[in-house]
Amino acid sequence: MDNIIKKDIKIIIQTELSGKHLALGRSVLYPKEIRSMGTTTRKWEYSTRSRRSNKRKVHYYLLWGTTTDIVDMGITWLCTESGKQMSQSNAHKIFFKAVEASKYLSISRKRTETNLDIEKQNMI
Repeated sequence: MDNIIKKDIKIIIQTELSGKHLALGRSVLYPKEIRSMGTTTRKWEYSTRSRRSNKRKVHYYLLWGTTTDIVDMGITWLCTESGKQMSQSNAHKIFFKAVEASKYLSISRKRTETNLDIEKQNMI
């Protein structure tokens, strides 16, 4: 599901520090929970419009990884504590805080099915 949103994201800012790549992106798609009566499972889809408004709103995402390829990067939807869209200035503030915090973080490569197959072969 993340690849759907990643294809639509436009990168605004991108930086690289000691092999760690961070990016701030924007998109009109945002994660939306699908609620079904009688089920306990939570399902998510990406939507472009809310129920209350037909206007498309811009949503911001923080991406991180060990490569500049957007498909291999992790992704976080930036929103307020109440789940509403975040303003561009607040998204920039969070991005710059993430850049400062990245000095103390270690980012490993994303575990894909191909990587898991290679790891299993090495264990045998």
